Formats: sequence, C-alpha cells, structure tokens
Amino acid sequence: KTTASLLAYSPMELVDEILFVDDGNDPSWQHHDQLLQMHPKIRIHRNEERQGLIRSKVIGAGLVQSPVIFFMEPHCIVSRQWSEPLLE
Repeated sequence: KTTASLLAYSPMELVDEILFVDDGNDPSWQHHDQLLQMHPKIRIHRNEERQGLIRSKVIGAGLVQSPVIFFMEPHCIVSRQWSEPLLE
C-alpha cells in the first residue's frame, strides 16, 4: 500500500527515483520483480548482510543524488498533495 499510494499521489515530475533498500531479506520476503514492474523510477539496492534500519537508511541516502530524500516505512500511506507542502 505504501508504494501504491506513493505512485498514485506523488507528482512524478518531482520524483527523481524511488529507492528500496532490501536489508538482506530472506528470498521469500523479496519482492524485487513486482516492485520494479510498478514504475521505471523504482530502483532496489540489496544489502548482502543485514545492516539494521538506521544503517540501511544511511546506505540508501548515500546512493541517491536527489536534493530531498523522504524515508518511508511499510505502514506509511500518503494521500493527495502530501509532498507539496514539504517541498515548499
């Protein structure tokens, strides 16, 4: 639901990329193919070994070039115009 809401309610002209960090998940918890099929701006980085939440976010931040980064968790669902006030 997080990804679907991001794609539905984010102005994609303002989005450089959507990066998912796979923190060494077991293959049964990897959904790389499904995620990559959702939008061409989706990219996945996989940590070969589990790094933990904060370190994974630091790794992800180092992999993007965007001047603004939003960190989302699987329980986050955005709605219309969620990003515009944050970008003003």
